[in-house]
Amino acid sequence: MATLPSGPEDAIWTRVQGVKTTLFGLGDVGGKQLELEMKALHNGQELALYFRWPDKEPSLTKDAWRFDGTTWKRQGGDEDRLALFFPIGEYPAFTAGGCAAMCHATDKGGYMATNAPTEKADLWHWKSYRSNPLNFADDGYATMKPANADTGRMNDPGTGGDRRNQTTDGSKPLYMQDPAKQPTAPGFLLDDEKVEIKDYSIFKAGDTPPTAS
Repeated sequence: MATLPSGPEDAIWTRVQGVKTTLFGLGDVGGKQLELEMKALHNGQELALYFRWPDKEPSLTKDAWRFDGTTWKRQGGDEDRLALFFPIGEYPAFTAGGCAAMCHATDKGGYMATNAPTEKADLWHWKSYRSNPLNFADDGYATMKPANADTGRMNDPGTGGDRRNQTTDGSKPLYMQDPAKQPTAPGFLLDDEKVEIKDYSIFKAGDTPPTAS
């Protein structure tokens, strides 16, 4: 196929036969099940992936700020995410057990890590709040955990991605949407659309400015 879909609503996807699998929750979502539909297309150079799942309880924020009238507090919670691992070169444990080989305990005691420096896996990470508003996903990789770290998960070179919207001491948000500009991605702060908060008295109880930029 020479032309790849322009987005998830592209009619091309209706002509592609996908596969469905059932996911079973662990930890905070233990006991829950989710049916995931997957489709893929490529043109020899590029790859397009399609994922669809029902969600009665979408999670679209992460550690959202909320002003209670006196102080700022983070509300906890997490965003919906989708992560894909692709083995780079020979990686026997991944071939045998998939991403569970690195997502859980490894021989070296690292979270999201491989067991040898020669083992690596590419990581594509979609996040409903921190990446989806701008139509992108984070690109990183996993390798053997460094001695001074608790994970083997690494970022690819570059300065892209989100940053936390908070003051140096982490006690409250630092930026807000520039009231003179129409937000490109409502609920998310772009660098050229944010302004530093100079007067916190403008906020009232219940206000929740964006938590990332």
